Amino acid sequence: MDVTDNTRGIILQAIRYKGVTQTALAEKMGYGKAWVSKLLNGSIKRLSDSDVEKIEDFLGIRFFVVTENAKVSGLAVELSEAAEKDPEFLNVLTELARYQSLASEKRVFTPRYFETKEMTRIGQEIIRIAFADEDKPGKVAREVLRLVSE
Repeated sequence: MDVTDNTRGIILQAIRYKGVTQTALAEKMGYGKAWVSKLLNGSIKRLSDSDVEKIEDFLGIRFFVVTENAKVSGLAVELSEAAEKDPEFLNVLTELARYQSLASEKRVFTPRYFETKEMTRIGQEIIRIAFADEDKPGKVAREVLRLVSE
């Protein structure tokens, strides 16, 4: 399977959601910690079927891989191309998939993916809000939710 930006984002989201470390993933995969770093920074371009299965099982996710022989709708191709170009569009598709998942038998939450720089900015803003309104935890909570939903 080719490793795209979307693939890396999904893996990172799952690591964060599950609360596992990159080291734990590396151990499960049978590789050193540097392997996960290379996977997430884009140095690794392809995963074997075995590695894909291990990642899916360990993180509780599923990748959908379309082979050249499979028939794919034009809409699916357009959505895939748009998601590759626009991370925000990928977030929208992720939320739609999450909603569909919630509507079905399981209750699953997929947290929004934040780049490290953005997470740092949000964390600093949360601290600023909390200290500004220490006696109003409801207001702080609303502001935090607003920040992470932008």
